[in-house]
Amino acid sequence: MQIFKKSKALLFSSLISSGVLVTVVAFQNCSPPMQFALPEEQLEPVGAIDPEQVASTCSFNGVIYQEGQTVIAYETSSGTACRSEIRVCTNGAFTGSYRFASCTPGSLKSCLFNGQTILHSQSVVAYQNSTVPYGGSCAFEQRRCQDGVLSGSYAYGSCAIGGAASCLFNGATIKHGSTVTAFQSSSAPFGNSCRSEVRSCNNGLLTGTYSYSSCSVGQASSCLFNGATIPHGQTVTAYLTATVASGSSCSSQVRSCNNGVLSGSYGYSNCAPAPAPTPQAPTFSCNKTAWTCGEPIICTASGSDSNLKTCDYATGNCYPLMGRPDWTYLGNGKFSYYKINTNSGGYFESVSWGALDSNGLRSSQVNGTIKTCMPRFSCSKSYYACGETVSCSASFEGDSGLQVCAPGVGCFSALGRENWSYQGNGSFYYSMVNNNLNTSDATIYWYSRNSQGYDSPTTAVRFGACK
Repeated sequence: MQIFKKSKALLFSSLISSGVLVTVVAFQNCSPPMQFALPEEQLEPVGAIDPEQVASTCSFNGVIYQEGQTVIAYETSSGTACRSEIRVCTNGAFTGSYRFASCTPGSLKSCLFNGQTILHSQSVVAYQNSTVPYGGSCAFEQRRCQDGVLSGSYAYGSCAIGGAASCLFNGATIKHGSTVTAFQSSSAPFGNSCRSEVRSCNNGLLTGTYSYSSCSVGQASSCLFNGATIPHGQTVTAYLTATVASGSSCSSQVRSCNNGVLSGSYGYSNCAPAPAPTPQAPTFSCNKTAWTCGEPIICTASGSDSNLKTCDYATGNCYPLMGRPDWTYLGNGKFSYYKINTNSGGYFESVSWGALDSNGLRSSQVNGTIKTCMPRFSCSKSYYACGETVSCSASFEGDSGLQVCAPGVGCFSALGRENWSYQGNGSFYYSMVNNNLNTSDATIYWYSRNSQGYDSPTTAVRFGACK
């Protein structure tokens, strides 16, 4: 077979359409096999093709063709009419679909289908599948034999519809169309009922969702109270507390068991009054045991009743606290004392306090000291002769702002004052020679005043005359 350029292929196509070759084929059925081609003078062989100019090659009847080359192909290898087409090598594949390189005119051929011979122009029923599932239908088509070529594509000579599938439920087979009663759970609590549903089998699919074959209702549960079992429907007497105060009554309630739940809330199986309490001594306490001037004195006393007394152990005297100044009753036998220290007595006041209840029981005692709020002022003598050195002192612990005063004269700061020297920690010292120029003795009255406004007792000093 020759290879042709595209221009010659177009000429061949026109010759085919003019009927030249068709006429020859129709009357050469007794001739030997023949090849169909153009006269040699009309062929124009194609030269060698540069591989770099070809995108890809094609294969036909065992021969390799380059991009753009053509070939004449036939629909069948034999028959009364040899139909042909020109196929072009394009991007590695030939155009068209005819598969034979030559064709020999002859008689019409039969077809073969599933081992059965189908004569030319006869038909056969073919099926798409040999079996289809239950509920489906067999798709089929008529396939006709045309000179050895069978139309259509279905490949099976028979088709069977499958039977409906059974269902499986908890190991039991449920036939198609049958039902089974199923339960939501295998058991139900006491007082409830088993939930069920009817499940139907439809071709292997079981309706519904419940998965248990049987169900039983449970027994009522007992209750547990302090280690004792209380059967369902029974009761037990319970108490609010295990003990109550002496002379008081126990509070109780009846608790019922209902399927494991015990009514009520009392948690004790028994209750008994407590024995009479042993009398307790009262208590007495203070915030400190040493108070300076201006500090609050805070004490508390607590006993069995409101008849509590406070006692001064130094004197042995006891006084009722109820209604006493500076004492406040807080209830339940408890008293509170509050007072700012304004002691104007001696330099220190010693105290020894405690409490006494109506049963005669005493508290432990609190010993302390209350510092005076008054400053000190004193001289070494009460009379100084002419020429004697007069020496006096004024003090109040920690107060450097101490003043020295004289009735009718007024007060002046001792700090930095002539003849007065500061000794530290609120202590001042006075020193001066008596040079009284009067013709008679002179008496001076002195006292000191601290920064809190408290005055010391007045001290009288006589100065002898020097004339």
